[in-house]
Amino acid sequence: MRVDLPYRIVEPDDFARRFQMRAGSLMWLLGAGASASSGIPTAGEMLWEFKQALYVSQRKVSPKLVEDLTNPAVRTLIQSYIASSGRFPTEGAPDEYAAVFEAAWPSEADRRTYIESKTRGAKPSYGHLALATLLMAEHSKIVWTTNFDDLVDDACAKVFGTTSALTTVGLHAPDLAHETIQGQRWPLKLNCMVIFVFVV
Repeated sequence: MRVDLPYRIVEPDDFARRFQMRAGSLMWLLGAGASASSGIPTAGEMLWEFKQALYVSQRKVSPKLVEDLTNPAVRTLIQSYIASSGRFPTEGAPDEYAAVFEAAWPSEADRRTYIESKTRGAKPSYGHLALATLLMAEHSKIVWTTNFDDLVDDACAKVFGTTSALTTVGLHAPDLAHETIQGQRWPLKLNCMVIFVFVV
């Protein structure tokens, strides 16, 4: 069954031809799945961990009861509890992740520690290194990422042989992003997750 999406899907061969003509004008947008191959859980997987932590601590049950988050019955049990509390956005709502994360760990320092525990020791994947190679060859100039890891930075440091080649800018510094683009200081990585994760 084909699902109609609000945007056009470009087939791989079409993309290859377009990339050949437009490489320097294209930007890449990396979602959480881009880091999954490096062992970092996706946002969806972490959301279930937040819900699990709330369920265990508030219901005062053994973590073993809801240990297997891949089990649909466990997810149904946890989600029923979360929904019945009336405190959170509906499942799948854009603000669900932030609301549940903040409820599970109200302290910003604890949220930061949680994220650091998930990203510690991760190494850039083949895809990260390929992207860094495209950036070095100036076939791409700008990368947007919703990720809170430094894997693009690490890949660029390895490929470029220096940590100073990539300019990384968060949403909290639009003037720096503008200045970097105007000055054509490539490559540029725009972190669009910084405020969302840590300043809820």
